[in-house]
Amino acid sequence: MNSLKVKFTLSILVSSLIVFGCDDLIVPDISDEEINFLSPVKDTVNTSELFIWLEYNQKDIDKVSIQIVRPSFSQLEDLMYDTLVSSEKSYYALPANDNYEIRVRGLNSAYQTEYYYKKVYINE
Repeated sequence: MNSLKVKFTLSILVSSLIVFGCDDLIVPDISDEEINFLSPVKDTVNTSELFIWLEYNQKDIDKVSIQIVRPSFSQLEDLMYDTLVSSEKSYYALPANDNYEIRVRGLNSAYQTEYYYKKVYINE
């Protein structure tokens, strides 16, 4: 009798997991997903408030890592921003008359994309 109760409970538990929890167990591999910069479009921006607009697969990519440095990642002087966002659009205040490089990477609980880069000059 006790064994029958345990088997029934286990079958209910396994069935529930299969029906309700499969999406949580299968994490999509986003390694080959791309992230595109919709903004800034040009390499020169005429405002100190930098608007970044990204296009990516929001279904599989949960967050985007955004890093902004001055003047570039290869000649790093200042890390201006290092943040995670869950929106396609974000704003960043940066000092004018300087060069910056932005890099973004998509993340989910198990995978990440490669980095995508954009150089920009803030001219005010």
